[in-house]
Amino acid sequence: MKKNIGLLLSLITLLPLGAETQVTAELEILQALSHNYTDEDTTEEWSYGGSGSADLSVQSTGSRDVRGELSLNFIPMDNLTLVNLDKASLKVQFPSLRITMGKTRIGWGDGQVFNAGDVLYGSLDPSVDLTADEARDDTALLTLVRYSMGRNYLEAIVMPATSEIDPTDTDSAEETTITQTSAGGRYVSSLGGGDLELGYLCKGQEKTDGDVTGHRPYLSLHGYGEVDWYGSASLAVPFENGDWEENTRETVNISAGLFRQFGLGYSGTLSARLEALLYPWGEWEEQAEADSYGLYLYPELVFEWGKMSVPVMAVLSPVDQSGQLTIGADWNVYQGFSFQGFASAALGGDNDTFHGENFSLMGGMKYKY
Repeated sequence: MKKNIGLLLSLITLLPLGAETQVTAELEILQALSHNYTDEDTTEEWSYGGSGSADLSVQSTGSRDVRGELSLNFIPMDNLTLVNLDKASLKVQFPSLRITMGKTRIGWGDGQVFNAGDVLYGSLDPSVDLTADEARDDTALLTLVRYSMGRNYLEAIVMPATSEIDPTDTDSAEETTITQTSAGGRYVSSLGGGDLELGYLCKGQEKTDGDVTGHRPYLSLHGYGEVDWYGSASLAVPFENGDWEENTRETVNISAGLFRQFGLGYSGTLSARLEALLYPWGEWEEQAEADSYGLYLYPELVFEWGKMSVPVMAVLSPVDQSGQLTIGADWNVYQGFSFQGFASAALGGDNDTFHGENFSLMGGMKYKY
């Protein structure tokens, strides 16, 4: 395994010699102190450990019409290193046509944490890592064709089915069928000071937790101004026969968000964001076990002064009165190098969306070069 990784890195470092490319590496090393407590067995547990990751990205820069991107993520474990191919795609631009093929991320709808219009990957699960650079960064194999009509455009997409493989068991892959293929399209139009999206995906395979298969139409709106606003709505009509009306009604979801940036003094800014995810036919009373409650919230404040950034973020479940709070700090000491720290806490009962009285403190360094 180590020989294979070394060979791969050696080949990547030689790429700039044969083509016009931009190679970017990012190292992140963290130390964490965690406390876990559960009401069920009234036990407390303290733990301390280290974690880290390395990201390597290669992008072509020689042509405006043909772009290639390769992105690898390395995560060290106790006795092995996990290597994840995040992105590997080609994008070709013609006068009115753009073709994208490979493993990448395409953004449908709008929303940083909650996005009902993201029928490609699914951005509805309230359990997200708020310490990550991007709350939603899932990628998938796809082929996308975009036809531009001035400020408007049409897209058609096909996503083949994929199987998950346990890295410790190469025989764990499950066979896929053509019925698990996803295909659809969207229309995007600029309307005055905003955008309108109309789309549909025949989704044959779930891509993330909380994702749903079926016929997935969606609508998304985005307005720009002193306060940016955006909203999306989608549902899933099941493929199977049965009580499709009730099953469809349970999947109706609506997301909405507001974003505003304020100036603070000479070099400071305050960014405020509020997002909501609504399931009109979800559970509106606390249950011992609930698939989804009727309302989730994501408030965010980011203070920036010079080289210092302090984000305050939370995911809240008002129905069962639980939540997850994360406060961070990032000090960009040198170009590309920063010290960073996070304090996270999850408060709620054992059967709540965010369960247990758990908190963690993390600190470390990040360098991008």
